[in-house]
Amino acid sequence: MAEPDSSPKQNSGESKASKKTEHTLEIEGAGSKSSYSFAVDGQVNPNKRLGRFDTGDDTFVGDNWVSGFVVRYSDGFTFTGSIIAFTLEGDATVRIDGEEVDPNTLGDSEQQHTLVIDGQTPKKPTSYSFTVDGSLTKGSHADMDDTVNKSSACGTVDGYQDSFQFSGQIVQFDIDGDAAISFEK
Repeated sequence: MAEPDSSPKQNSGESKASKKTEHTLEIEGAGSKSSYSFAVDGQVNPNKRLGRFDTGDDTFVGDNWVSGFVVRYSDGFTFTGSIIAFTLEGDATVRIDGEEVDPNTLGDSEQQHTLVIDGQTPKKPTSYSFTVDGSLTKGSHADMDDTVNKSSACGTVDGYQDSFQFSGQIVQFDIDGDAAISFEK
């Protein structure tokens, strides 16, 4: 099966997944646990109409990011824009707009992105940690209590925002609390 190109192209700067306004993304389990996370530069929502999807308590969805896992069933989503980061640990089939794609080709590994952890709305502490496979620096909203060690960061927000600049993809992300997470190009 031919694999569609879902990563940004060098020449046109446009990916197949950004040529349409709305897209579908399906992550189908192969019988063992497969963890995934992804971010888009638009919006993302669960889409249970695509099939036998389990977007329950094990799947976390923000305005433009998702983190979860599949085992035997699938998780499905509708998104706008392009996939800017994608990680998959395990054996799962990934489809964009119904076509199987190589998950290693998703996301833009060289472009700089901004990750914002927004603790202004819940106004209660949220702790987080994450690791990227590229570069990582504190952004304009990070404070002295936030820690960056090479390609990993950790911190806490409580009534304010933290931000980080990174290239590559997020390969691990843990959050404990209700802060909103957003990604920007």
